[in-house]
Amino acid sequence: MTTLADTSHTPPAADLMHIERWNDPLVVARSDADTDEALMFLTPVLGPTSTLVLHRLARALNSGGPLCWTLADLAATFGVSLGQIDRTIDRLERFGYARRDGFTLAVRTTVPPLTRRHVERLPVYLAAAYAATESER
Repeated sequence: MTTLADTSHTPPAADLMHIERWNDPLVVARSDADTDEALMFLTPVLGPTSTLVLHRLARALNSGGPLCWTLADLAATFGVSLGQIDRTIDRLERFGYARRDGFTLAVRTTVPPLTRRHVERLPVYLAAAYAATESER
């Protein structure tokens, strides 16, 4: 029998991921992470899941402020397992779009220009579109 005082069904505090904006004064922003442009150019670089997670978290942070989700809810939001969401966060960290410190995840809401190496790996039509947008800036 569960009573109001029974907390066995409440996720432990360690299961919560605090998500906050990562403001890095050393990075010159090219665009916001929650734009169609970011989706278009980052997907071939980060992969679809990492790009979608970055996009959604940036949109949520730009709409409010710090967020607090359980890892299970974060994984379910994107239709992936807990292991996959952990690997996705690791990938965002490796590419410099997120920074994890314990159960706090700082996420870039703006993205820097792609490196030359990443631009060279884009499909030809996306590399041309990227170059065109760069020349407009």
